[in-house]
Amino acid sequence: MFAWLATLDRRPLPPEGRCTSLLCRPRFLLPTLGLLLGWVIPLVMEQDGAWARDTGLGGVALSANDWSVVSLLLFSAVVLLTVSCLLLLKNRRSLLATIAEQKQTENMLERERNRYKLLLRTASDGIHVLNKNGDLIECSDSFADMLGYTRAEISHLNVKDWEAQVPPEQLMADIQNFAQGRILLETRHRRKDGSVFIVEINAIHVNLEGVEYILAVSRDMTERKRLEALLQENASRLRILLDTSPAGIFETDAAGTGLYVNAKWQQMTGLTQEQAIGTGWSAALHPDDRDRVIEEWHRAVQEQRPFFLEYRFQRPDGVVAHVLGFSKAIMTATGTTLGYVGSVIDITERKQIEMEKEQYYNLFRAASDLMCIADPLGCFKKVNPAVLETLGYTESEMLARPFIEFVHPDDQQSTRDEMNRQLQIGFSLNFENRYVCQDGSCRWLSWRAVFIKEDGLTYATARDITERRQIEMAMQQAMERAEAANRAKGEFLATMSHEIRTPMNVVLGMSELLLETDLDPTQKRFVQTMHHSGRALMGVINDVLDYSRIESGKFALAKIPFSPRQVVEETGRLMQMAAEEKGLVLDVAVAAGTPDRVLGDDGRVRQVLINLLSNAIKFTKKGQVSVRLAVHPQEMATLLFSVADTGLGVAPEHMSYIFERFTQADSGITRRYGGTGLGLAISRRMVELMGGRIWVESQLGQGSVFSFTLPVQVMQCLSSSASAVDQSSVTTCKSLRVLIAEDSPDTQMLLQAYLRKTPHHLVIVNDGVEAVSRVRQEAFDVLLTDIQMPNMDGYAATRAIRQWEKEEGRRPLTIMALSAHASLSRREESLAAGCNDHLTKPIKKTALLDVLQRIASQTPATTHTRSLRVLLAEDVEENQALFEAYLAQTPHQLVMANDGMEAVARVREERFDVIVTDVQMPGMDGYTATRQIRQMERAMNRPPVTIIALTAHAMAGEKQRSQEAGCDMYLAKPIRKQELLDILQKIADQLSES
Repeated sequence: MFAWLATLDRRPLPPEGRCTSLLCRPRFLLPTLGLLLGWVIPLVMEQDGAWARDTGLGGVALSANDWSVVSLLLFSAVVLLTVSCLLLLKNRRSLLATIAEQKQTENMLERERNRYKLLLRTASDGIHVLNKNGDLIECSDSFADMLGYTRAEISHLNVKDWEAQVPPEQLMADIQNFAQGRILLETRHRRKDGSVFIVEINAIHVNLEGVEYILAVSRDMTERKRLEALLQENASRLRILLDTSPAGIFETDAAGTGLYVNAKWQQMTGLTQEQAIGTGWSAALHPDDRDRVIEEWHRAVQEQRPFFLEYRFQRPDGVVAHVLGFSKAIMTATGTTLGYVGSVIDITERKQIEMEKEQYYNLFRAASDLMCIADPLGCFKKVNPAVLETLGYTESEMLARPFIEFVHPDDQQSTRDEMNRQLQIGFSLNFENRYVCQDGSCRWLSWRAVFIKEDGLTYATARDITERRQIEMAMQQAMERAEAANRAKGEFLATMSHEIRTPMNVVLGMSELLLETDLDPTQKRFVQTMHHSGRALMGVINDVLDYSRIESGKFALAKIPFSPRQVVEETGRLMQMAAEEKGLVLDVAVAAGTPDRVLGDDGRVRQVLINLLSNAIKFTKKGQVSVRLAVHPQEMATLLFSVADTGLGVAPEHMSYIFERFTQADSGITRRYGGTGLGLAISRRMVELMGGRIWVESQLGQGSVFSFTLPVQVMQCLSSSASAVDQSSVTTCKSLRVLIAEDSPDTQMLLQAYLRKTPHHLVIVNDGVEAVSRVRQEAFDVLLTDIQMPNMDGYAATRAIRQWEKEEGRRPLTIMALSAHASLSRREESLAAGCNDHLTKPIKKTALLDVLQRIASQTPATTHTRSLRVLLAEDVEENQALFEAYLAQTPHQLVMANDGMEAVARVREERFDVIVTDVQMPGMDGYTATRQIRQMERAMNRPPVTIIALTAHAMAGEKQRSQEAGCDMYLAKPIRKQELLDILQKIADQLSES
């Protein structure tokens, strides 16, 4: 019973409202019954014991009163128990309902508990519960997965096992001191495999039934951090793109008010970011365009349409730029306008090009030369009026058919070949063909064309050369009729001299100028080849003209004093470079006893020596070439010159005719080495005209020795004076301060000996370091530096000096490189290092003195150069362009005249210091113009201007004709740039002195 009561006592109370009496409440009734029975039974037993003691029977029998009391008590207990049972049975239904409700409540609590446990384990964030010691009490599956543990493994972990950022001691202290409330922090967790990742923790402090817990949510921030870094990177990239964009970029709000402009926009307008914000951007607009742009901008904003307009910016410094502006609205998904983003492109250059195109089109229409534009299909795209006037077609007729159909049938194939060549090289010069006119006649046209790959069009100009071709054909016929007569052939070559030298003047001059520009090695090699070929062609032309003069009897010899030694040594120095390029040794020797001064034509002697040396170098692959001069051992008053080589040699059967005109020893030589076969023929005729003879001694494969004699008149009376002249030239030349950087004592001693009797002051250092130091401390006119030296070589010293001069703003010092390597590449390397020139060891005294003399003579010219007004009378546009290029880097002012009449008119209205006039010009030639200018000077009492005659004629008597016409000087084409500049410098010096 007690156990049952106890069981009942543990049952839950009925819900309120079911039974309000105390007896209906088990928690009240059952304890009452228990107390009553517990009190009655002991009492009965106590009474029974007392009764026994009193009677002495000890439990044998009870009295009737005692039994009545016991019976009454037992009856009362039974009644109470019966009543209790009846009451309990009466409330059985209520009790059962209460038990069912309690069970339902427990089930509901269990379901909620399972639901929370399920939510906890399936949560995407890492939820975990810790006690105050940091031990893990419960966690979500995602937290275990986040750390790489199983649930069994992670249940035994402490926060110290996965926290990677905060030290364990500090972490435990923070947990113990964790205040109530919520905390949000970023830290790092360590996975089971040791890897570390960034997490964001959101934690709160909770208290359950007096126990403190920490409920934390850990979120893996790795992906978010990556996205944030990517976003930052994209933002930086966008900022860089905006700042480096070639177009001006701007941003406004929905009302069109400026929010942002990039660096290019600021550069284009001259406004800063702060000045452009709001409505300040309108200040960048050109005053004439401001109202129009603002009105169009606001209209585009109001109508919510793109803005597209061409207008102008004007910077605060006044610079105007033509721009093209474009902007478009930034829209949300719902169609709301957030603002506008736009760009501004600078089209100033395009506008200038359009204006230039308009100007060129006007020139195109007004030009007297024929001009046209053709497409790759061979059809005219545009022709100027001169084409229509010359050929007699209408423009529609010219554009309707391929231009090859207008070409004479006999010239169509050559025209197609030239077109193909032009497409490959990009241009065509001086191509001539015949076009058939509307009336059936033919016109000869000389074309100059350029193919532009970018637009695929060919731009061409042509000049009607029908009359010239007729003249040429007539000349050709005349030449054919007189081919058997050498004299007639010579006259014809002389007449053609002008036509040949005029284009060669342009070719050589332009190639020389092109070599002075910055070219890559391939381009430089091409131009050098072109220039050398042009010079070779000029040599051929000169040989032909010389031979024609000899044949026509107009070859004159001079009789002037000259030094044979000087002629031989200078010729050797002239050919030294050609020998070095082939790796040959060129040796020059003059025997003792050779007279110092003789009477003769030194120019023709040089020409013969150059011809012989050129052949020797050309036909020698390795070894050496030597030049010897001595008194002939058997003939009185005769000099013996010889040129020996270790080259191919001449076969015995060829020796008899190698001095004949237009012949070579072997036909293969012409193909392999080139040449006309005139060099030796001219040399023989010149030597014979000077009274000597020439011959050859040779062995095939071993070399040759060409020798010639020269009868001379020795000038004994001039020898002493000549020495005096030489000495005076040395002593009176400008004194230079010369610094020599050389580590070899022998070379130092040699250079000291060379300059001992000169006015130059010599300072010697042992390496480049000392040279750089002395240059910074003292003033020198020239530095001679060896290339290979210890501590610092010559090239490094040169670069250091050039850098110092640039930083200090000093005048460049003349630096000459000294090297034992005789190669063209080493000279180019010296020039690239900053040297002015290159001398090859062993250094000859004459070569060194010549270099110093040249430097001394050039020093004043570089500091005192007067500007001259130069009038050029020239009808050939190419020659005009050449003169412009020659004088582009000088202080001289060049004025052009297209013929003699225009030159005379210019001189009448303006003052000039120099007049350079071509001899042959249409309308009025140069000689006639010179006579009229001289007559006008006398009539107007003007001082005579210096007039230089310019001609392509290289015939005898031309110089005399120019002097008779009134010219002061005479220049034959092709003209070298330095030759022209030297003449102008002399004229400038004379005018400065006067």
